[in-house]
Formats: sequence, structure tokens, C-alpha cells
Amino acid sequence: MENMVENNNTQAFLPYVKLDVNPQQVHKSKDEHRLAVFELSKGIADLLRDDDCSIFQRIYDGLEGICNRLKKLNY
Repeated sequence: MENMVENNNTQAFLPYVKLDVNPQQVHKSKDEHRLAVFELSKGIADLLRDDDCSIFQRIYDGLEGICNRLKKLNY
């Protein structure tokens, strides 16, 4: 994954990085960690999607919806 990011100069993980929630940060809420996991998953789906395979697009879209709902509930 790291090679894909470096080679494609993508910003797929920018929303995850902006959250500033890492697994070892026990003082963060469960909802913050949940959102971070979905943002990270969305970044992975973004890297894997292409024009020939719509399954990753559907995964990305679903994760985007989940992230938006979590943001509305918590921010």
C-alpha cells in the first residue's frame, strides 16, 4: 500500500491523517477510533478502485456514507 501511495502521489489517506487518531491513543473516544478506521478503509478502497472494477467504487461509496454519518453524530 505504501508503494502504491508513493508511486501514485495520491491523497487517499489525507482524511485519515487529518483526524490525528492513532491506535495507541487510548484517550480518544471509541467513536473517534471508529471514524479513523472507516477513513483508513476508505483510503484503501480509493487506491484499489479503477474503471474496470466497480466493486471497489461501491465499497468506497459505502464507506464514504458511513464516515459522513459518523462525522454528523460526533462533530
